[in-house]
Amino acid sequence: MALSNRLIRRLPAFRKRRHVSGEAPGFLERLRDGPAESYAFWDLHLGDRFRTHWMHGEVPDVERMEAARAAVSRILWWQGRKRFTAKFTGPPRIDVLHACFPGATFVHVTRDPRAIVASLFDVDFWQARGLDGPYWEDGFSSEDRRAWEAAGRSPAVLAALQWRRVILTARAEANRTAARLVEVRYEAFLRDPAAELGEVFRVAALSSDADLGNAIERAQIRQDRNERFRERLSPQDIAAIEAIAEEIDFTLA
Repeated sequence: MALSNRLIRRLPAFRKRRHVSGEAPGFLERLRDGPAESYAFWDLHLGDRFRTHWMHGEVPDVERMEAARAAVSRILWWQGRKRFTAKFTGPPRIDVLHACFPGATFVHVTRDPRAIVASLFDVDFWQARGLDGPYWEDGFSSEDRRAWEAAGRSPAVLAALQWRRVILTARAEANRTAARLVEVRYEAFLRDPAAELGEVFRVAALSSDADLGNAIERAQIRQDRNERFRERLSPQDIAAIEAIAEEIDFTLA
């Protein structure tokens, strides 16, 4: 896989294109290579709770941390890279990852919760186990559960409460561990991707690539998807989600 990563850097036609929730990739797209959320890798090295639990306040044992560091070092060697990047969905897991990689920079991409909830309703993994109860274990507080019950166990409220918990937990864990954390608003990125990436580079102590503008253009970033929640959510769901966002002073798009 590391060697194929080198290949697609030279032959961009073999790189996976962006994935849009609710749209199944075609056969040829499945054959292309590219970044993925490799939870199997993290389950192997940091324990099988990584994929399904919040792991708030947890620190892996020394043996697991050393194994994870060694595995990442091997990937970097084979790929010919100096920096390692990984993407996760849901719980920030900063407590675990900062303990293992104390020099890491955490980039937390936040988005309008109305769009988030509508998007989650479109994906298979959420439909399978995210509509009737918390998707991730050990992170839903008693306060969250009471709010969900008061809303008649609404799937939209359930998703929005977990969105809120992700934001609050990321900030709390970064503050407790003194980890480098930069929050990027998805909507701000759409307006000016170069500026938002520039801030990420600054916090992560990375130099900006001269080809950044061309890379952004090749990515063909869509500008028209954030308002689609109005077609997918009921007015009652939208109002409930907006109230949850207001509780943490989150500015809606």
